[in-house]
Amino acid sequence: MPKPHFSFHSTKTKIPTSVDALYHFHLEPKNIPLISPSFLKLKSIDVNQQKTPHIKLCVSIFGIAQYWEVNWGSNKKPSISEPDAASIQDIASKLPFPFTSWIHTHQFIKSENTNQSYLTDTIQYDIKGGPLKYLLFPFIEIGFRILFRYRHQATINYFAKNT
Repeated sequence: MPKPHFSFHSTKTKIPTSVDALYHFHLEPKNIPLISPSFLKLKSIDVNQQKTPHIKLCVSIFGIAQYWEVNWGSNKKPSISEPDAASIQDIASKLPFPFTSWIHTHQFIKSENTNQSYLTDTIQYDIKGGPLKYLLFPFIEIGFRILFRYRHQATINYFAKNT
């Protein structure tokens, strides 16, 4: 089996809330619909809270059902010794077409303004398609830009209303 060629996407935004609030908001799968654009509908979500949380999602993208399963990978909580940073990583175990690998890291870092934090979403991924897949990467990047700009703006709006 060939080694995956990973591509990366990253979006960073200042959010008007604390690292702790941002971290706990992203820990809750029920918040996914609150920050999802209208073209991406969460049809179902099933959370198995064992030692490592496992989430099954059915997402409709432009009316086409896509099934995802993700496990929480590393999870760094804000702590007394390090209250200014936290992160959550989800690793897909079942992916929709065209993805073959997916690691999504949510990073939360306190900004220089004590009432704000930086949210950085980084996606490390690979897709099917052999040599032709390189033609798809620009389109996937455009999709990620649209998705994460929307999600980050929705997160800003959520905390502007709820804090």
